[in-house]
Amino acid sequence: MQTVNPAMTGKQSIAASSDNIASAKEIMLLNADLVLTDTKNNADAYRRTNSPALCVYFSNFEELKKSVKMIGDALGGDAIAKAATYNDYLDKNLKLIQDKLGDAKNAAKPTVYYVDGQSGDSIYVTSGSGTMQEDWIAKAGGKLATADTIKGARKEVNAQKLLSLNPDYIVVGGLNQAAAYKTLMSDSSLSGLSAIKNGKVYLIPQGILQWDEFGTEAAWQAVWLAKTIYPEKFADVDLKGMVTGFYKTFYNYDLSSGYADDILAGKNSPTAK
Repeated sequence: MQTVNPAMTGKQSIAASSDNIASAKEIMLLNADLVLTDTKNNADAYRRTNSPALCVYFSNFEELKKSVKMIGDALGGDAIAKAATYNDYLDKNLKLIQDKLGDAKNAAKPTVYYVDGQSGDSIYVTSGSGTMQEDWIAKAGGKLATADTIKGARKEVNAQKLLSLNPDYIVVGGLNQAAAYKTLMSDSSLSGLSAIKNGKVYLIPQGILQWDEFGTEAAWQAVWLAKTIYPEKFADVDLKGMVTGFYKTFYNYDLSSGYADDILAGKNSPTAK
């Protein structure tokens, strides 16, 4: 994010609390024209101090599109058209997947276990039904392994549960995904999992933000997973080239070949190992 927009490094950081959530008073003192937050409670608290606030949380692609439109409408001017362009772009990506999957949409869907490495290296923090993860896995022609037993995000399971799920694929996301991946692959008690035995464990791409959960690059997450699960059906999809074009169109940034490779490899910064 700071590579694409270096001006961010000079911006004031105001969240002093341990949970990194700015208080309503801190926001009020900024006299901000607009506050974006991912929880309704925070938005309500900010509004009570006369700070205009929008809750832009999303748990599926339709809600993501609504959030983008809402921000575009709030900013006004060229942002309205740019938000519409993005939503059209997202729809085209999702249609691309549907068209490529063809008959696979009606076949038995491979199960995918999601490791949420956002807050640490645990391999047992995951997501269930009603989440963004369930939506992009379903759109990609898979089934979230925990969808029938867990509801909501950042839920914890145990080793016995993971072993019983025995997923076909494991995808590892979040800011600390490299550490979570290392934990997973070094745990001998899990070496019998089908995904590990068959080499079907993958780091999720990370760019401006993590593709699996936050931000506009979620438009690529389902495409990436569909290409991962069904490589033969997506052999002609140049994901790297399309992502490079996306950065130019929406971020006005010329993404280098090396940086594009880093993003697709799941590195959380250009200097990460």
